Amino acid sequence: MIKKILKLFMVITFVLTSMLFGKNNEEIYLQANEFYKNGNYDQACQLYKQIDNPSAQIYYNMGNCAYKLGNYGYALLYWKRAEKNWGLFNREDLTYNLRLLERQLFEARNKGEDSDSAKLNELKFTAYLIKSQLYSTAQSIPLLALQIIFLFLWILLFLYKRYLYKKQKKIIIVILFILLATSGAMIALKYSINLHEKAIVITKQATVFSGPDRTYQEIGIIPEATEVIVKKASGAFSKIKRKRMVGWVDSKTIEKI
Repeated sequence: MIKKILKLFMVITFVLTSMLFGKNNEEIYLQANEFYKNGNYDQACQLYKQIDNPSAQIYYNMGNCAYKLGNYGYALLYWKRAEKNWGLFNREDLTYNLRLLERQLFEARNKGEDSDSAKLNELKFTAYLIKSQLYSTAQSIPLLALQIIFLFLWILLFLYKRYLYKKQKKIIIVILFILLATSGAMIALKYSINLHEKAIVITKQATVFSGPDRTYQEIGIIPEATEVIVKKASGAFSKIKRKRMVGWVDSKTIEKI
């Protein structure tokens, strides 16, 4: 009897706590939205941060606030977090904001270069945008869905290969093969995304050292709002990789996506 009463008490406590926190989160969200509408972006962002388990939409709003305040590192961080959990549809505004910020950062970092260097960097940036879009698409589709699509296409291609070939419809086989290869590549890309832990430089710059301490040699500088791969952590430092640069940065200068 006592056990039943205790269990009932725990259930009631859990339900009441959930209702209370849910109500508080809703009130905070509405208040933050009001601050945002009135142009009080700093207050709005601080309130959004108080919400438990922020949704993709909340991270999107936080990114907007950070962008309005000129905190591009945090803007990119929050938009990347939103992108990670947004889903495949109704993401046009988020994608536009990400591409706009990336374009601004690119132009700022390559300002004053000669025409030949500018053309080369423009090609590199275009390739980066294509890669980013592929990553974004792969990230928005659940791994299980990709695996089911791949299996379905493989079975379809296997079962109908002879029939389509006899009907002189080789083009359909080619299309199925391309779709199969594309879905396979998306699965591989999805695994690659899940394998690497990424972070964004949130300070004006991050100094890269050869070891996990400021006493080690400086080997480079990474500017604000740059995406890096986090390899591991040691004390107050994190080992990161950015293109061909591998080294250690103060963990306070980056934040994981």
